[in-house]
Amino acid sequence: MLSRISSTSFVIVRSIAILVIVISVVVMSGWLLKSSEIITIFSDTATMKFNTALAFSLTGFSLLFFSSKRSFFQKVSIQIIFIICAYTVLEYFFKLPLSIDNLLVKDSFSESYPGRMSLGTALCFMLMATAMYFSNYRAVKLKRKAIYFLGVVILICVLSIIIFVLQIPIQVSVSFIDSMSISTASLFLLLVFALYKKNNAYGMERAYLKGLAGNRLMKSLLPFVLLLPLSLSYILLRLISSGKVDIELGIIIYTLSFTLGGILYIAFLGIRLNKIDFKRKKLQEFFETSNQELSQFKYALDKSSLITITNADGTIMYANDKFCEISKYNREEIIGQTNEIVDAGYHSKSFFENLYKTIRSGEVWTGGIKSKAKDGSFYWVHTSIVPFKNSEGEVYQFLDIRQDITAERILSEQYENLKLRNQEIEQFSFIASHDLQEPLNTLKSVVSLLTEEYGEKLDDDAKRYFGFMTQTTSRMESLIKGLLDYSRLGNHKEIQVLDSQEVVTKVMAELSNSVKESNATITFNNLPELRVYGKEFRLLMLNLIGNAIKFTGKGISPEVKISALEKEAFWEFQISDNGIGIEKEHSQKVFAIFTRLNDREDFDGAGIGLAHCEKIVRLHGGTIWFESEVGIGTTFHFTISKNLTKD
Repeated sequence: MLSRISSTSFVIVRSIAILVIVISVVVMSGWLLKSSEIITIFSDTATMKFNTALAFSLTGFSLLFFSSKRSFFQKVSIQIIFIICAYTVLEYFFKLPLSIDNLLVKDSFSESYPGRMSLGTALCFMLMATAMYFSNYRAVKLKRKAIYFLGVVILICVLSIIIFVLQIPIQVSVSFIDSMSISTASLFLLLVFALYKKNNAYGMERAYLKGLAGNRLMKSLLPFVLLLPLSLSYILLRLISSGKVDIELGIIIYTLSFTLGGILYIAFLGIRLNKIDFKRKKLQEFFETSNQELSQFKYALDKSSLITITNADGTIMYANDKFCEISKYNREEIIGQTNEIVDAGYHSKSFFENLYKTIRSGEVWTGGIKSKAKDGSFYWVHTSIVPFKNSEGEVYQFLDIRQDITAERILSEQYENLKLRNQEIEQFSFIASHDLQEPLNTLKSVVSLLTEEYGEKLDDDAKRYFGFMTQTTSRMESLIKGLLDYSRLGNHKEIQVLDSQEVVTKVMAELSNSVKESNATITFNNLPELRVYGKEFRLLMLNLIGNAIKFTGKGISPEVKISALEKEAFWEFQISDNGIGIEKEHSQKVFAIFTRLNDREDFDGAGIGLAHCEKIVRLHGGTIWFESEVGIGTTFHFTISKNLTKD
């Protein structure tokens, strides 16, 4: 149908139809005007009869006004053409009472069969009319027959053209095409080409013109089979008729030329086919390699992912074993269903509307979806939906790739809950420590007033008790301050670019009294510049260096060494000392808040310094740990991320 072919083919078909109509109308005008000049304008040998021109005009109009539905005009035209030509064929074999040769116009120019189209012409019209009729139906068998009928028309016309080119005398030519004109044969070929173009959507053009192996071979051999013998025959006839060579020499020349030409052409085709075969083998190797890779990819996907393929309407056409395993449906229960079969009812209607809007526009959608298995259990999948498009750019199916992330989702929820609980604990610690300071300060004031007012009246035991109360309240004040400081860590953090060498130098200045009293030695070199939370990083260094100086055996001068090692994503700092060391059994609780590993009489402090350090390192996206030998020393390691961003 013209509505189903390309615009270029449409123009070609209409142009051929108009050309055929114009030529046939000119010929019919010549017969009506009895003008031999017009009748023979397209051929100086056999003339195109009036009935032939009439059949051509009906065929041209049938092509020109062909619509998506089988039109009444076309059906009538085909029937008229078939009746005229069938009656003409019968006239060649039987004496019929009514002759249609000169029914409309009398032929006074032809000697034999005046007004009658040739037998070959009549047969060609009958075959073409039948082919046009069959091409209107959807049945494949009828369309194939139409192709075969048009092929016969081509053979008859080519034979007629060969006879014309070689100027074979009429008396020795094939009888049923002995009066077909060259113009008639040419118009038949044009109409056959137009019919092939018009019916391209039905495969008629593909049968002869597309690049299948057999068609390529035919297109390669046809020039040799047609042109070489025809050219040699034409040259031979010219030489014989001019008397330059006799028949025997002409046959020898023809045979040698045809043989040599055949050998050369076959060699040419052989080389060409070898090149094609070489390319084919290369492509075959490429496809085999690609198929192996695709098979490996499919195996990996099937083992790791839940895969389904749905059509444009969302109906599931394929589901892999992993999908069946997680959803707990068997394949027979899934095929033919939609994804609603695993819908958990968790997501909103707008969620799925946005999803379908994205994939139907040809874009890939990615996100998390909560699903429901056959047994009622729920699971989460990270889903990527990939639309597949046809050659016209229309989405015709979807590939769904799902990753089971149920465990990760549970961990994520637990992590979020843990973060919330930590925030609540820190908030509680802040409030508790802040609120406890008021009654503690009141208690200290009362103890101080009592001591001042009644100090002289108190006995030694009372004074000792008041001393215990003062020490206890001071210690409690220290603990509350430490708890308050811990809860405030990171509340107002600010990223700064600092030179860690300068930070260490300033820390040493703050610890100058301790350094002098203990005769400590602190060495460091080539410490990096890095992005950190400035106040917190300084406190980290202050606590670790201060501990290294403080926790040293009696009579030993502290030796503290600070270094940094660059890794791909972070910096690793090391602070080592020659102190008393830490037992391995304390490796887990040493960073807990208010943890003391030594007697208060030996080393003062609230036991909160390393807890501060652990929290500060965590704020910097790192970890902290230590290596220690009792009596020899300890090395603390901590990491600082290079990609620190403010939360």
